[in-house]
Amino acid sequence: GTPARAVFIRHTSAMPGMRSRACAAAALASCVRAAAAAADCPATAGEGLEEDASALLQVRVARGRADDLSDDFSSLCAPGPGEEREISGLLDGVLDGVWSEPLEAAWADYQASSLKHLEEAKPAPARKLRILMAVPVSNGMLDIVTYNMKKLSNNKAGDVFKLALFHYHDEEGHHLPPMNADLAPHVVYRHAGPGCKVDFWRHLAPDMVAGFDYLWSSDGDVRTDYFSWDFYRYHLLTMGPLVSQPSIIGWTAKTRSSDHPRLWANYSSSTSWEIDMVEMQTPLISTKIWPAIFTRAETVNSTSAWAIEGIWNRIAHTAKQLGCSEVALLVVNTPMRHANCFDLGNGANKCVRKYLQEDCFAISPTEADLLVRELGGACAAARDPLAWQGRKVCADA
Repeated sequence: GTPARAVFIRHTSAMPGMRSRACAAAALASCVRAAAAAADCPATAGEGLEEDASALLQVRVARGRADDLSDDFSSLCAPGPGEEREISGLLDGVLDGVWSEPLEAAWADYQASSLKHLEEAKPAPARKLRILMAVPVSNGMLDIVTYNMKKLSNNKAGDVFKLALFHYHDEEGHHLPPMNADLAPHVVYRHAGPGCKVDFWRHLAPDMVAGFDYLWSSDGDVRTDYFSWDFYRYHLLTMGPLVSQPSIIGWTAKTRSSDHPRLWANYSSSTSWEIDMVEMQTPLISTKIWPAIFTRAETVNSTSAWAIEGIWNRIAHTAKQLGCSEVALLVVNTPMRHANCFDLGNGANKCVRKYLQEDCFAISPTEADLLVRELGGACAAARDPLAWQGRKVCADA
């Protein structure tokens, strides 16, 4: 029953990119040593385990059980005084959508411990970030937004969070609902009236967004119960993705989290992983590429947001191909909890949920010029408009 032990080992058992048993065994031994450190074991607790790990892994592979290694190191070290929880059980609870205040606190402790070890291995640059959150809300979601802003603002780095709110259940020009005292200081823009995500994005002109490092376009029904901004920002600063998102869990075990399984929170893929696409549920987008994305939002005539999602994914992939970004699209495994209200397309909003051919034109000369202007200064390969122009935007159109 050692904290962190089962987590590290389960991460290793299915770590992407492992191509040999020797490689996997070496990584497993490394994780065993890290688990010992995370559990405050003696410094020698993980020594001499390389051969044992290799032999164990080979036996597991031969038996078709390489996905279950946790039980074999159950006696890695004794639990510390008063230690009563098992991280494996903690993870099972979080991933199953269970919530309680003690579980949230225990999960926060685990993520803080994980972050400590990441920072010891590779410190993040010292930098304060400014984030603009753009959130479509029904009036009933304001409590979720308030909770999120309180938690996000209580970060160790002093990062600043501001809000743009879109009250989509109110009529156009309707008197805006009152803001509570906790939320009001964060709000920089509000709009009332029916609409879809693409309509709301058209309010976020580049000059409004320019004073921020990231635009976080987040649905109003995702909550930060198990999310750690300190953990997330570490990956932003050390990996530099242009587009990223948190992993997703359901509000309960039976609640829809995301329609894309690779975006689900899990404990088989380390602290982050690259992905083919970041969806529109809660993407964090570098403001360097927002002018090009905004141009697409202004150009399309439909209420479908799929082409907008398509262009930010294409830009991120192209930036990596050009050598301008270490990663294309990143999922950070600190989960947001999704209530699945699924009401944005109801009533007067009439949002289309599919690719529309007329929205899916390739990256235009105007969009390419904006990308050259914003990214070319730091990356020579991005300075040629033809490197961007003509790139396909919509995967299935």
